[in-house]
Amino acid sequence: DRPPPEQRAQIWRSALPSRVPLAPDVDFAELGRRFEVCADGIASAAFRAAAAAVLRIGEARQVSMDDLLTAAQAEARLAHKSEGVLASCPSIAEYLRRHRFSEFRSFHQVYLVREERVSGRLWKGCERLIWRLREADLGRLFIPIVTLDGVEGSYPEMFDKHPKDLALRFVLAPGGREVLLIEAQDRLGSNDLEASMYSQATGGMHPGYVARLEPVAREGSDLLVDLTAWMRKFSEYFRGDSGEENTHFLEMKAYGDNFFIRCSTQKPCKMPVKSLGESLTVYFTLAFAALPEEPMVPRPCDPRVGYFTNPILVGGPNQATTVHHVISRWDLERRKQLVYVIDASVPKVYHETIKKGVLSWNSAFEVCIGRPALHCVAPGDSDYPGEYAPGDGRHVAIFMTNPSTKGLLGYGPSAVDYRSGEVLMASVVLGFKPHIEGASRYSEELLSRPGASRGGCQRLLDADDPNVLKHLLETTVHEVGHTLGLRHNFIAAEDGHSSVMDYPDDVDTSDPSKPVFGGHFLGTPGRYDVYAISYGYTHLEEVRGERHLSLALLANGQKPDEAELLPEPKNPLFATDEDVGGLDPRVQQRSADVERMGADKIEWALGRRRVLLDHVEAGQIDCALYSQRVLSTIEVASSSVLAAAAFVGGALVDARRAGAMPCDSGAALRFVAVALNLLVGPLFRLGEVEIRHLLQRRDGHYGLTATSVLDLHAQTCSALLSRLLAPSVLAQLESQRATCSDERLRPSSTFELLSTLAFGPSREGGGESGGGSSGSSCPADVVEPSKGLMYPLRPGCKLEAQSGGIGPELDLAAADPLGSQAEAKKKSHWAVSFLAGFASGATEVCVTMPLDTVKTYTQVSRTPGMTPSRAAKDIYKLKGLPGFYFGLPAVMLQVAGKGAIRFTAYEQFKSALQVTPGVPIASVDFLAGVGAGFVEAFVWTTPTERLKVLRQNDIKTGLNRYSSLVGSVQTVARDHGIRGLYAGIGATGIRQASGVGVRFALYGKVKSALTTDPPHMWQSALAGGITGCVSTILNHPIDVIKSRIEAQDGAVKEYTSSLAGLRTIAQQEGFLALYKGLAPRLMKISIGQAITFSAYEFYSGTISNVTGL
Repeated sequence: DRPPPEQRAQIWRSALPSRVPLAPDVDFAELGRRFEVCADGIASAAFRAAAAAVLRIGEARQVSMDDLLTAAQAEARLAHKSEGVLASCPSIAEYLRRHRFSEFRSFHQVYLVREERVSGRLWKGCERLIWRLREADLGRLFIPIVTLDGVEGSYPEMFDKHPKDLALRFVLAPGGREVLLIEAQDRLGSNDLEASMYSQATGGMHPGYVARLEPVAREGSDLLVDLTAWMRKFSEYFRGDSGEENTHFLEMKAYGDNFFIRCSTQKPCKMPVKSLGESLTVYFTLAFAALPEEPMVPRPCDPRVGYFTNPILVGGPNQATTVHHVISRWDLERRKQLVYVIDASVPKVYHETIKKGVLSWNSAFEVCIGRPALHCVAPGDSDYPGEYAPGDGRHVAIFMTNPSTKGLLGYGPSAVDYRSGEVLMASVVLGFKPHIEGASRYSEELLSRPGASRGGCQRLLDADDPNVLKHLLETTVHEVGHTLGLRHNFIAAEDGHSSVMDYPDDVDTSDPSKPVFGGHFLGTPGRYDVYAISYGYTHLEEVRGERHLSLALLANGQKPDEAELLPEPKNPLFATDEDVGGLDPRVQQRSADVERMGADKIEWALGRRRVLLDHVEAGQIDCALYSQRVLSTIEVASSSVLAAAAFVGGALVDARRAGAMPCDSGAALRFVAVALNLLVGPLFRLGEVEIRHLLQRRDGHYGLTATSVLDLHAQTCSALLSRLLAPSVLAQLESQRATCSDERLRPSSTFELLSTLAFGPSREGGGESGGGSSGSSCPADVVEPSKGLMYPLRPGCKLEAQSGGIGPELDLAAADPLGSQAEAKKKSHWAVSFLAGFASGATEVCVTMPLDTVKTYTQVSRTPGMTPSRAAKDIYKLKGLPGFYFGLPAVMLQVAGKGAIRFTAYEQFKSALQVTPGVPIASVDFLAGVGAGFVEAFVWTTPTERLKVLRQNDIKTGLNRYSSLVGSVQTVARDHGIRGLYAGIGATGIRQASGVGVRFALYGKVKSALTTDPPHMWQSALAGGITGCVSTILNHPIDVIKSRIEAQDGAVKEYTSSLAGLRTIAQQEGFLALYKGLAPRLMKISIGQAITFSAYEFYSGTISNVTGL
């Protein structure tokens, strides 16, 4: 039972004996009146208060009114759980009286508490964020915005880290004991068909609970809640620590619809001094912005127009609820004008340039809404808002800093209303030094300008140089476009430079002899940008969930009041971040005129190398700057060529983004011509004088170690060849070949690609034979066509005549930078490699032929549970012992010829790549092996493997259609034409290239690890066997599909391509079917490679000694 207030006051007085010292402010009557607790609860509270006083020192050991209030509140919470804790909370006025705080008023009232009273005049420090929740605003929606301000020792930054597409709100928990902070869900209308299935409380899906909060005070319907612990958890975004000792609230400001708190955090540090990279202090801003009472009517997105998008729920009385994606944009009905405020952090010298960039967008708005929508002010302007401060959501702030992200020019984050896509807040961050560095990187005049740096060269342009201002203007217009909701458009450069939302090519090399920095910069919204703004901001009377009819006109590039939709689209092209690296070669970053395939950049780079060499020889620049400029120039040229690689197997997306047309087959050959020039042409062939001045780059700096020519372009070679020879690219090329409209190209586009890569453009026109788009000049006309990677070998393994200065060129490829061991570095005659390879292949086949027969029989068999041992029994039963050597002539010719071509091609590849003999470099060995594998597959392996598989398949079918070598050729030619001999060329090429590349890459390393002094032949054999095992396991699935394709002998082809065949086998027979025949093939290749490598070394040495070659 609970006694009345008068009796409770007496119980309080009796619970504290006279010997207990009481403070003067103790009021038993108030305690009895305020707290409805039983006698046991009063006794327990009195004991709590006395215990708290005992722990203090001196006069402070008196039991104070605060002690009794705190103890009584704790007992009340325990006693009144069933009735809610609100009844036991102190008043807001009382709570605030016991704390020292700063008050901030926004859509919610917030108190930043710094101290709390312990008793009497004794205060202690604390750090709390207390929100005041009024009943009317309890359900107000708001969004969190988390921004990285920077790390200790860095310039301030503003990079958003907050989660997207959500909002928060407070609700009172059932029973009234707690306040819940929940993630708000998109709401459904009461008339929606599915509304009854959703949460009745929210109108949407079940809410997600973020935090459960116990009120610390109340006053009428107003509540105070402590969100300190929850807000400290945002430090986890920066790998900080949410504990009280490591996350602090530094500053707070509030405005009408938003407020923010600047915070710092760090990981706990056990050391007295923090080590670099650990426990660094991170500064971040935690902001909150209220959502409008009524959301803006959302506008649906269109794939042809590049806006940031947000998902919303849309339903109806007779419609199932679906997710629609709507664009991010400002509500210009609510905000008549967007004010961009240049922060005081921006140097005054840039104010006018930034204003020009912001206001340039008004030309696009005047087209669609008939008035300017943007205004820009700078410090010192008469209309500069006096109330402005960084973080004020009423303005779009423009900051400038030196970002920690290297080379970052700008950043334009925004926060949106998840219900409609309305942009609520935005800002622009511009990099200071990156704009100066970018313009300086391409300045030739700068290299001759006198300055104070070592070598007499001033390394950076002046901050107000015209090229710097041009660069800054382009970035400003670009980032303002992001704040308006626009995404990147990375196809604009190939659509007449239609958009400023592109990443433009920094230097225009349309005339390589006269490069222009910023020649492709627009400095103002382009044709696409005006079109996109019209789609997003043209005023239309819209209804949520319905697509206005005029949007189809706007997306098609028409006026919204036109009568009908034109069948042919008039809209500019659009492609964004997700499209980069895809099928369309026109979608590029920092590239222009991709149809030139980087040929102009190669020519520009060669000329720039000569200019840089003149400057360093004259002492105008030092070696560090020279190295930096040379390497960056080569990287630009290499990137431009790599960007055009999508012409191999690529497709051009149409303006509606609804379909794609395969690239012209001839484009692949034209690209290979330029790629070959990059790999083996003059760009990477640096002279001795250049190499003497070139330093090695280490972690962004340049040391005193000379850089080899190979180090400069090994990465480019790897990237380019891996792109050309990737299975997915070859599969795309096969598809492209099948749909080619030109009958002349249809049977041989893949064949020609590999041939051109190996041997260079053909005598009949090389890369130009495939044709191209009318009016476009072939890049080979700009840069002299290069020989293939197999040069001086020509198709048919004929040696090119040693004319035209090829002798010095080969000498340069094998040159010794130190001028020593010249005789030891001479290459073996090609005839030695050819004969030794032929002999080693013949030796191998005599030993491994039975294993190969069993392997092939196992792979082509469809019988479940077919094992190598069972296959061997079947072969013996059908053909006897000769059956294991069935097809020996074809196999002997194939393996011996394959060995001759493989080793000859490998040695020529290594020579072309200037590899130092005797010092194996795995990456170069791999590339040389890949090239050799493709050459042997193209020239020899595919047709002979086809004949071998058909003859071995005869064992299973019993038809004996391919009983002899000559008869087999005649049968294939009669049934399928000469093309029939090249069935499975894609799979065979991939198998041979990957297998041979791995073997040569590993052989040198394995052998060097095994070799003793003196060396023994068994070491070569063991090294060959190990490399054979590794390569076999890696590429066995390709061998399985190759065998299936080559075994097809009817009109209906079950396997039309390598990738499709792999999927079919895996789906119909299981994944393990891709490793059918692994055991005999593993035995055959490991034994075969052991014999091949050891025999090759024996035969090559013998032939060299006998012939003197």
